[in-house]
Amino acid sequence: MKNYSPESFLNTYKKIDPKWNSAPVISQVCIAGKGSFCFTDQGWIHMAYDEANNIHEEVISFLATIVQDLPRTEYSRGVPRIGYYLVDTYTTDRIIDGKLHIRPWRPGKLIFKLQELE
Repeated sequence: MKNYSPESFLNTYKKIDPKWNSAPVISQVCIAGKGSFCFTDQGWIHMAYDEANNIHEEVISFLATIVQDLPRTEYSRGVPRIGYYLVDTYTTDRIIDGKLHIRPWRPGKLIFKLQELE
């Protein structure tokens, strides 16, 4: 993100989310190498990338807030299998009675497809 600043990120985000400062649709965001954002009861907080020490605490902070938020997410969505949001389970193998079954799952609906950008 060229010319990155916490203010520029929030100014961009508020253009797409009318409730950005009260009940944002996306409450945790990480821009690796720049910073992470988390919306709390007290408003937005920001963790900056530590360029002097090359420590990516912004990524650690983002992951910690995601993990901390999982119980609320599960409750609000009827206890979904969170892993299904993160990986394609069709490509996961299964072990049944000690025997490996390669891709025993039926393909699901394809939501996202990776493609090269021109």
